[in-house]
Amino acid sequence: MELMVALARGKFPTAVDNPADVDKLRVLAAAGLVEAQLPDVESEAQCAQVLAITPEGKAALDKSMAKPG
Repeated sequence: MELMVALARGKFPTAVDNPADVDKLRVLAAAGLVEAQLPDVESEAQCAQVLAITPEGKAALDKSMAKPG
């Protein structure tokens, strides 16, 4: 959820070029939490474009922020 929190604090669209974060975005996009343009897994250039956090993603963020501790 750390990546989601960081994304929520920024503006869209936003580029993500850290390969580990691009992999996390693949999971978030597959779960329907973000809308993103993702590079092919085998592409040398691992740069993604995050277009938005979906309503489901916003709900997940709200839920994670409401948890104590």
